[in-house]
Formats: sequence, C-alpha cells, structure tokens
Amino acid sequence: MKKFPILSMSMILAVAISSCDRAEEPLLTDADPSSAKTTAEATKTFDDVAVMTEEAVIQYIENPEYDTYTFGECVTLIVDSVNTKITFDLGNAGCTGLDGITRKGKIIADYNGMPREAGSTLSITLENFSVDGYRVSGNFTYNAIAENASGDLELAYSVSDGEYIEPDGDVLTFSCFRTFTWTAGMASENLYDDVFTTSGGFTAGLNGDIYTGETKEEIVLASTCWADGIYYPTSGTWELIFPDGIYRAIDYGSGDCDKTVVVTIGSRDYTYQLP
Repeated sequence: MKKFPILSMSMILAVAISSCDRAEEPLLTDADPSSAKTTAEATKTFDDVAVMTEEAVIQYIENPEYDTYTFGECVTLIVDSVNTKITFDLGNAGCTGLDGITRKGKIIADYNGMPREAGSTLSITLENFSVDGYRVSGNFTYNAIAENASGDLELAYSVSDGEYIEPDGDVLTFSCFRTFTWTAGMASENLYDDVFTTSGGFTAGLNGDIYTGETKEEIVLASTCWADGIYYPTSGTWELIFPDGIYRAIDYGSGDCDKTVVVTIGSRDYTYQLP
C-alpha cells in the first residue's frame, strides 16, 4: 500500500449556468467575485479534512507507532480498536501541519477496511475544529467503491451539514457529492506520479445567497505538484448557478502546478492567488 501526502483536491468550486450566450452579455462591473473565491477556499478546507484523515488512518493501520502525521507532530490519538474508530486530537492550542496550516480541535474517523482499497468506508465528524481561525464542521464520507472497466479505482466523496465560519462571523454552508477516479499511478510506489479526476456538484449558501455548482470540465489533480507544496487542481472548471442568473466560473488552468485561479463573472475575468 503506497502512502499519500495531502491531496488537496482543493477541489474547488464555482459557478453558474446562464441561459444566455456569454458573448452577448454586457461587461459587468458591479458583480462581486469574492463569493466564488471564498467557495474555492472553503472547498479546499473540506477536501483537506477528508484526504488528510484518510492518509492518517492508513498510516496508523500500517504502523500504530507512527507519529509524523500531516496534521502535525503534536497530534494525540485516541483509538477504539473494537469499533475501528480513531480520534485525532489536535488540542486547543492547535497543531501546525506539514503544509504550514494550524488546525485545532478533534477529527473523529470511523473506518471499515483499509482506505483506498475497494469496498472500504470512512466516515468523519469534527468537534470544535478550526483551520487558521476558520471554524469548520460537517459530516464526511470518503469511500473506495470499486475499479471501473478501465481498472481505475473510483471513490465517492460527500459532505453534509457543512459550515465554514470566517473569523468575522460570515458563514458559508456547504454540502456536496463528488466522484474521484484514480487514473494514473495506482500500481507504482512513487508518491508523485498519481493523477485523479473529479466531477460532481454541490450546494452552498453565503450572505443570503443559496447557489449550486457543477463541473463544466473535469477537475484534474496531479501529485507531481505536491513535492512543491502545491495541492490545488492543475486544470478543470466549475460553474456556479446563483439566483441573479449571472454567469460565474472558476478555471484552474491548463495543467501548471500553481495556486492561480481565474474567476469569471459575466464577461469579466478576475485572477486570484489562493492561500
């Protein structure tokens, strides 16, 4: 079983199908792109919870004495071997992870089988959890389903009752269901040759707006970027459907390892560097 660094699928999200042709839209100067940027940042945080917890469970199963988790070296484990449940306690002061981010609170993992093996299940709940001062809650599943006809492992990922609470009190609500397909590197021992694709949708709410998102182009994640500390997707596009009907999208580019996204509002593009 190969080990996996943080798969920040960061997966991400964005914006909306408009019924009119973008080429005919006026240049919008008053639409706020910040909600799409916040959604991308929040989604990365939710994705990190699932994938870092999965990695930690694998590391514990393979070596119960392991002590260098991606959450940080100060994490305390509370193990219920009868019920196959592990609590990763990051404490009230928090642990700074290998990615330089400080997390506080508890991550509770309830697993059945070795994660990333077909038929395994993983459920995650959070207790008083925060990431660099942003409070995060929700119920997560990250289950390995089966190999598809091409021999690629497919995984089902969902979040329900998610909340991402900013230090100023703004709350983003979030739920999603996505499918991940492990398209390259599954048979090798090289950590940096894996490629994943993901598609699916989500529902979110921010500042009174309830909106949805769907993948316009499959999101691609390549572990070759992880060696440089880049955990964001390398390509793909999400669209968001907002109540105002204005076209919105997040584009991760064409394959480069970077933190750059282009948020489109109507016919105007905004370039952002994510954290």
